[in-house]
Amino acid sequence: MTEHNIPKNIHPLTHRRRGLTLVMVLWIIALLSVMVVVLARETQLESQIRKTSGEQLRRQWTCRAGVEKALAILHDDERNSDGLGDIWHDNADLCQNIRLDGNILDIVITDEAGKLNINTATKNQLMQLRDMTESIAEAILDWRDEDSDPQPHGVEDGYYLNLEPRYRIRNGPFGSVGELLQVRGVTRELLYGEDVNMNGRLDENEDDGDLTPPRDDGNGKLYLGWLPLLTCCSYAHNRDAQSAQRINIKQADENELMEKLSLSNAHAQWIIKKRETELQSIGDLIDDNSPKEPPQKQGEDDQNEAAPIDLQTFGGIVDRITVNERDEIPGLVNINTAGRDVLLAVLEGNETTVDDIISRRKSSATPMESIGELLHLGAVDVKTFKQIANYLTTRSDVYQVTCTVCSEINDAVSRCEFIVDRSGTAGTILYQHQGVRH
Repeated sequence: MTEHNIPKNIHPLTHRRRGLTLVMVLWIIALLSVMVVVLARETQLESQIRKTSGEQLRRQWTCRAGVEKALAILHDDERNSDGLGDIWHDNADLCQNIRLDGNILDIVITDEAGKLNINTATKNQLMQLRDMTESIAEAILDWRDEDSDPQPHGVEDGYYLNLEPRYRIRNGPFGSVGELLQVRGVTRELLYGEDVNMNGRLDENEDDGDLTPPRDDGNGKLYLGWLPLLTCCSYAHNRDAQSAQRINIKQADENELMEKLSLSNAHAQWIIKKRETELQSIGDLIDDNSPKEPPQKQGEDDQNEAAPIDLQTFGGIVDRITVNERDEIPGLVNINTAGRDVLLAVLEGNETTVDDIISRRKSSATPMESIGELLHLGAVDVKTFKQIANYLTTRSDVYQVTCTVCSEINDAVSRCEFIVDRSGTAGTILYQHQGVRH
């Protein structure tokens, strides 16, 4: 019956071939359709990637514009002293909600000299940090020193080489504050406090006591740990309020001391005489027996003999002298910008002095221009001043600039962190990182 339905002029094999050809054509059409769909999706994906990359690039350049604006703000700031009333600090008009190229830019400028430098801090200063232990403090000292001799409660290379994974001790300066996490005993809870996810916000699990990690005090406030208090980048240029090179009293001759510091011959001889015994700090020029004021009148015979420098004369030269031959002195803490916890650390827990410094800052519209004002105000006695003079400053050169950029198109956020030196004509970017790394 089937053969009767096939036209006589068409062979059955030919009919089957036509059927197979039709099936193949349909498969090819289906395959081409899939390929068109895939190609369209890939093209759309590539377009989206290019668009996203373009937006990310614009955010990155907006961050770069932010640091340039921060450098301009720091350049316009007065240089004779630096305090929390300066234009760079918490200035919403200049640094917040800046619209640029479809993005919203926020800039935060922080004084690195307002922090404790982990590359220069002493054990006693480190011990003032909350929850610090003697073993951790000495492990920090061992991490940064160049020798292989452990502190009594510290550790050297052998300890870290027995860890899994193992690694070598730095035996040199910390490259970042986050490097502390490699030091024995330092945990994320110690470094970041309750903000272990580092988002800067008080999340629910960060305010519920011991219910969920991290452990917190449940007081409705976000404790940020050691991180805001520490730096490894701070240094100050060894110059006075007029940006002139300080006079090194360990090297200057008698004539130079008299001419450049306007000192009497007797006072110049006093400085030279001090070199024979002790002159490790500018504070060594004075002691508890130093006169408060210069003598009313000196005869010629008196001028030929060394005479102790009085506190009034010392206050006039304290910012113009140094015992350090380096142009950049690391780790000096700015008494005008450091918070209470940092001041307590650098002053080794001297709460009375810290409270006096903070009281002076609150009562005056201008920051202190010289650490000698601590003596003048009675904030410290001579003995205390001698102990802390080598750790303090009233001016800052190095700042941290954090730029946060939010896209107005899709709410994407980029953050960049910069460490800058604002000295010089245009300032210098010392370090930069896409995102925030500590």
